[in-house]
Amino acid sequence: MLATAPRLPSVTAPSGTVDVETPELVILSYTVAGVGSRAYAALIDYTICLVFFLVVALLGAVVTARTGLAANVSAAWATALLFLLQFVILWGYYVLWEGLADGQTPGKRRLGLRVVRDGGFSVDFGTSAVRNLLRFVDMQPLLMYGVGLTAAVASRQGKRIGDMVAGTIVVHEEVSTDSPTIANPGVAASDAAPETPRIALLDDDEFTVLDRFVSRRDAIAADRRQALAATLAGRFQRALGALDQLPGTGTSATSRLVALHGAE
Repeated sequence: MLATAPRLPSVTAPSGTVDVETPELVILSYTVAGVGSRAYAALIDYTICLVFFLVVALLGAVVTARTGLAANVSAAWATALLFLLQFVILWGYYVLWEGLADGQTPGKRRLGLRVVRDGGFSVDFGTSAVRNLLRFVDMQPLLMYGVGLTAAVASRQGKRIGDMVAGTIVVHEEVSTDSPTIANPGVAASDAAPETPRIALLDDDEFTVLDRFVSRRDAIAADRRQALAATLAGRFQRALGALDQLPGTGTSATSRLVALHGAE
């Protein structure tokens, strides 16, 4: 186990970053999303929701007009149904996208933002449901997000009320585009021999730790990344020993871990 690092709480640095420590004692550094980027992402998402709302409302109007239901529905009921439809679309849009797309709506994806739980975990449907249920509090007064903006500015981690209750944070995410490989670069793909299935070198828990490090390594400061890579290399020494027999693995701890991740 990686028991050499002390447990650290989530701390936001003056530079706008927050360090979180996972249960595996892996420390990840995130850049807290600013109000401007979050507002831009929200504008994209609200535009999508508005278009969907107008389409559904138009279809509903056509159906009620053709079936004669419009004469039996009062203006008060029609207004209440429109508000209910607005809530269902807006709430369902965010919950479904954040739950299915690992914390990213189309707007957040466009701006490189992601919602994560405190500790760096992915959001689930329950967390997203709570977070977005409080969105209608943050949107006050009059959908101007006065409450949410005030809370985000006052919070060191840029959290609105929904984030505080659900235990989430919106961060900028840098995704690595590297394609690690353990193949011999001098051998053409057409000449390479068919791969022989082999037994995995890591169990599920070990791979989870490795996968989190590899996917987030670009968001970790260089000195901390090197120290963490050395610690993980010691933990996975047996697996790396077997992997080092293959060509093209690399020599640094980080490159060896990336190659192990690709192999697994």
